[in-house]
Amino acid sequence: MQFKQNQQERAVIFAALEKSILPAVLAAVPSNGQYVSGWLLKNCMDANGLVDASVDNLRRACSALHTAGLLTWTVSPNQKQVRNDARSENTDQTGLRSETNLITEAVKKYDDGVEKAALVECETLIAAHRSYPHSKTYREREQLQAEFQKLLAIKTKPTQIKSALLAKQQSFPAK
Repeated sequence: MQFKQNQQERAVIFAALEKSILPAVLAAVPSNGQYVSGWLLKNCMDANGLVDASVDNLRRACSALHTAGLLTWTVSPNQKQVRNDARSENTDQTGLRSETNLITEAVKKYDDGVEKAALVECETLIAAHRSYPHSKTYREREQLQAEFQKLLAIKTKPTQIKSALLAKQQSFPAK
């Protein structure tokens, strides 16, 4: 099959098609490509035998093939929920997410959870700090809060902030 567009132009056209059909996401499976190319051959070939793979023609192909129930979708056009993770940029050449990227994403989610928990623990540490007399408690809490705000302002990781606050709390003189 010969196209009017070169390979680079087709890549741009397919990217534009993906954006134009959002929130729907076509699955990257060979059958979808075969159905779309067959539809284009049948309906968009000119007298010279060249196939016009424009965004408009691809949208018409997707619409006709979806109506016939032939396309495979990651997120169906009829599906109400929009899933941004379905159109991940962490895909290999086959359109599937690579194992390394999946592991990296899982580690990042875990780290984000640990950081959020550490931030809550920092706030609890400041609020629960007690010493004797009360005036000393208030001064020490203010120092802890100031240290917390200073470290947040310079974008320190919450786990490091927690360590710094614990060290500061240990530095306060005992009764």
